[in-house]
Amino acid sequence: MAASISITLLVILLWPEPIQTTDLGRALANWLASLIVSEDLNAAHALVHLEIWLNFLIFIPFAFVLHLIFARFGFWIAPVVSFSVSVFAEVMQKVLLVQRVSSIQDVMLNTAGALLGWVLAIAVIQLGRSSGTSPKR
Repeated sequence: MAASISITLLVILLWPEPIQTTDLGRALANWLASLIVSEDLNAAHALVHLEIWLNFLIFIPFAFVLHLIFARFGFWIAPVVSFSVSVFAEVMQKVLLVQRVSSIQDVMLNTAGALLGWVLAIAVIQLGRSSGTSPKR
């Protein structure tokens, strides 16, 4: 499971073109615009919101699974690895992918999502311990 999440994450992060330039990206932006009812929200603003949310959400499951698997090696593993993967992806986007734009904001959003995933994993472990069972590792 961890390998498939990691591979999916890397494919998304290193996809050659930004999601905004794809049909899927435009469809997601239109859907997001329909959810956020605002006179000021046009397609361009919806794409910005979409990019922000996707950068945040994409690292939640990654850090969650990392912590569940590697917590016994150190409390800090999931956030540090998540941050490192995010920085690596942004550097690779800058170096290898001409159409992609790397940004420190993406690293911050990825890391914030990873921190949420990490906290959720800690909560699941604690709930498992308090109920007398622990999640499988």
